[in-house]
Amino acid sequence: MRRANPEQANFYKANLQGSFLPGANLHLANLVEANLQGTKLSGAKNLEQHQIELAKGDRTTILPENIQPPKHWQA
Repeated sequence: MRRANPEQANFYKANLQGSFLPGANLHLANLVEANLQGTKLSGAKNLEQHQIELAKGDRTTILPENIQPPKHWQA
């Protein structure tokens, strides 16, 4: 999904595990319970902290510099 524009996409409970999403525009994308384990989001655009808080990820999920991994991902 390099430079994809999934703006406002509904990824509710989607399995995005291991996806490579540099440059993807995730503005208002629904990431509720989306599996982001191992997903590379480092270059994703318009991604916000609250979207990540609602997703599932782990230490292998690569986030943009301005986004922090949620505490519940450490489990």
